[in-house]
Amino acid sequence: MSLNQCADQLVLSLLPPGRIASVTYRAGVGAVSPEIAAKAKGVAVNHGLAEEVAAQAPDLIVGGLYTTPAARRLARKAGVPVIDLDAAESFADIRRITRQVAVAVGEPTRGEALIAAMDAELAELARTAPVRPLAVIAWNGSGRVPGGRSLFNDILTAAGAVNLAASDARFETSFDLEQLLALRPQPDLLLYGAAAVTAPGPQGEAARHPVLARAYGDRRIAYPEAAYQCGAPQAAQAARALRQAMLAAVTAEPGR
Repeated sequence: MSLNQCADQLVLSLLPPGRIASVTYRAGVGAVSPEIAAKAKGVAVNHGLAEEVAAQAPDLIVGGLYTTPAARRLARKAGVPVIDLDAAESFADIRRITRQVAVAVGEPTRGEALIAAMDAELAELARTAPVRPLAVIAWNGSGRVPGGRSLFNDILTAAGAVNLAASDARFETSFDLEQLLALRPQPDLLLYGAAAVTAPGPQGEAARHPVLARAYGDRRIAYPEAAYQCGAPQAAQAARALRQAMLAAVTAEPGR
């Protein structure tokens, strides 16, 4: 039983549906790949409730830092083992966490296969990296950018780009609209999370600001946040997709 959206991705990657009691109701919405989204449709869902733990009586619970305390307490009281996964901040963390879950669910061989596929993708991306890394700004519209020590930054580096706004921060750092517009030379691309423009609110309004449209035009790329937030081996596929999108945008821009 998975009680964490990121844990969902690993459980669905490692196990057949028949061995999964349930995943969170967000598993399909935040899937790291279309394949995982499809697998999530055939599995029961939970809402992190203690009552669901009692009703489903799983042999193992895979959770995370934000798993509901009541569900954890009930599971431990009932003698059900609970794994609380760390947040992945790098590809090295993905390897470690994938092995942790794979061993816990009795699928170490499957876990190593997922890691091997990820590493093969990363090696190919490194072999075919652009001669000059693309200069980008990863900006979410609220004046925040991913830090230099984050999974996002590892994915971006693998894709062949460097985030000009990133500091040595572990997760995020501040970078407002005025700083973004004042950068010289101007970055090749502006990246932003897809939710920044699809969800209503000031963050979306900032990302859609007319001045950004004039400055960057079609050199703005939306990326799906789930693949950059959850430490699953499919993060290497996200790096591949991001490189393709970035190169297509740069090539399509007149004069570039």
